[in-house]
Amino acid sequence: MDGRPFAAPPDVTCAIAGSIEDARAFCEAAVQRHPAIRYDVFDAGGRVRPPLLTILHAGRAAALEHSPREMRKRQVIAWALIVMGIPLMAFAYVEIGERDIILPAFFGINMVIIGGRLLWMNLALRETERVREERLRRLER
Repeated sequence: MDGRPFAAPPDVTCAIAGSIEDARAFCEAAVQRHPAIRYDVFDAGGRVRPPLLTILHAGRAAALEHSPREMRKRQVIAWALIVMGIPLMAFAYVEIGERDIILPAFFGINMVIIGGRLLWMNLALRETERVREERLRRLER
């Protein structure tokens, strides 16, 4: 809790707060003192579900996988892969009798699949974030 790393993973501990507001205030104060720390705030169920809050220094918030910047970056990469993969597959289809089409077909199919998986990941992260916000709203009432 004081910003020093634990000697071993089994030594990791947790703190119990009376309310979500107390937990948030404690974590935000600790993050201001020690910018390298990341706090995950869970409900009574513990690590069964994703954390209700993830609190870290403002300078590191953009590195979270569900941050708008990371989501946008994944989306751009996904669409670029799809847009580049489709012409490769079309080329392979058109040139099927003329040339060896294994390599362009392989790369085209994989680019489209990887792009689709990145878009699916964004969708899953958006849904997880929506569920987390709903749980948090219910606790704050």
